[in-house]
Amino acid sequence: ILFKGPFYMDLANRTMLIGAVPDTSAAHEVPCFSRGGHCNVNIVVDGRKVPVLIDSGASRSYVTSMKFTGKTIFRGYGSVATVRGVSFVKQEVCLIKSLRLGNMPLKGITFYRDEEHNILGDDFLMAQPIAIDRDSRRAWLYPSVGSDKVIATTKQSDFKGSSAAGKPATSPKPTETPAR
Repeated sequence: ILFKGPFYMDLANRTMLIGAVPDTSAAHEVPCFSRGGHCNVNIVVDGRKVPVLIDSGASRSYVTSMKFTGKTIFRGYGSVATVRGVSFVKQEVCLIKSLRLGNMPLKGITFYRDEEHNILGDDFLMAQPIAIDRDSRRAWLYPSVGSDKVIATTKQSDFKGSSAAGKPATSPKPTETPAR
């Protein structure tokens, strides 16, 4: 996800809102940061802080062997589309005991071992509605709403919208230091 203004997306319900963030009172707030203009957050994998890219173009979530040294299960070989083309790779599923984003446990996400990237992919985004505001360096994880259209029933006054100049109405606050 490239950083460009506030937005909300709920891929499971095919809902996207650009230029505003819905009411965050029921959401879990986490700091985010930019690396190369892309949105990143820190997750905690088995007690270890790991910076991950939120990537709506990735079909799966990945964690590098450098950041996850635990056990994996071999799942065979398969093709994976990357920015460099399609590769035929060994697929290993990481056996993660605990996984958190901020104080929120993450469930239902399968991480595959990768040698280059730490990525939260579409499996995460399909399970988790999310809003991101680059300027305030914050992301919000919303409760899943099944097939309900949360945005369709939200009043315009419920949004932390933009001013006439296109700047978010919220004031920026510094984020934590990215993990290394």
